[in-house]
Amino acid sequence: HHFDNGTMGILSFIIVVLVMQHACIAESVRPEKPSDRNLDEEGESASSSLSCQAFEHLLQYATRQDRMETDMDALQTRTDTLQQQCCGGEAMQYSFDSLQTLMEEQETTIQQQQTTIHQQAAAIQQMETLLNQLSDKLNGPRDCMEVLANGHDTSGVYTIYPDGGGKSP
Repeated sequence: HHFDNGTMGILSFIIVVLVMQHACIAESVRPEKPSDRNLDEEGESASSSLSCQAFEHLLQYATRQDRMETDMDALQTRTDTLQQQCCGGEAMQYSFDSLQTLMEEQETTIQQQQTTIHQQAAAIQQMETLLNQLSDKLNGPRDCMEVLANGHDTSGVYTIYPDGGGKSP
């Protein structure tokens, strides 16, 4: 079989764990007779005990690492699911440049619309002035008597429409 570096590292770790586990088990089942031991064996026993503790810590670390990897996989799966639900399966990514271009295009469109609105406002103002003039011509006083009848009783200059603008004589 051909294994990549990651697989080889995992296999090496598993082998080390198994060897350490075997050593700790062998240490724990060895008979304890203090009289049979000499000084070197006691030092070796203390060393084995420390190795077993190190193995326990290593095993706890590996378990935590495995849990973290499982949690990361679950989070990635959840992220992928949310992205599919949110975006219909397509990742919607815009570069800064494309967003900048879009904003500039929208700015141009807004400026054009503002210009159109100002032109339309000026045209409406002109039409309003013409309508007021036409209304005055149609409904305005034909002579000074009608000016007085409309409530203007002070001396001044008033506009009259002698042709009547459609009013009967």
